[in-house]
Amino acid sequence: MNERQFLIILNKARKDSLLEPLMIDKDLSRAARYHSYDMGTQNYFGHDTYDRNIITDSLEFVCDEHARTKNFLKYESENKVWKVSAGVSENCNFGAASGKEAFISWLNSPPHCKNMFNPDHRLVGIGYVHIPVSKKPHCWTTDFSR
Repeated sequence: MNERQFLIILNKARKDSLLEPLMIDKDLSRAARYHSYDMGTQNYFGHDTYDRNIITDSLEFVCDEHARTKNFLKYESENKVWKVSAGVSENCNFGAASGKEAFISWLNSPPHCKNMFNPDHRLVGIGYVHIPVSKKPHCWTTDFSR
């Protein structure tokens, strides 16, 4: 519900700005949900992906957002892999409990707002995860591409 609410709000705002609406992409959505889940369960926040070392409890770098998104496109056509991996922009948020809160948060941040209103973007993957026991219980990731 929250992901859908966010998309409706974003596409209305894009339409009001005379921009094309974004279409949900299933692979980008899987990548975004994965990242939101990972941030919530591993208790970190950022665009890069990390694993928590069970012995030292420190975070260990796994990959950046471009490599992560590309992993979710393994079985797609080369054209789609090229188009998406060449131009992924990502927004992350923790704390927003609704699509409207996430939208307002990103709207008030110039680099995140730029991602949402980039006229070159045609696709979006939205990932919202709620993990009540996490230090970051509401995690959002949006991956935008052409």
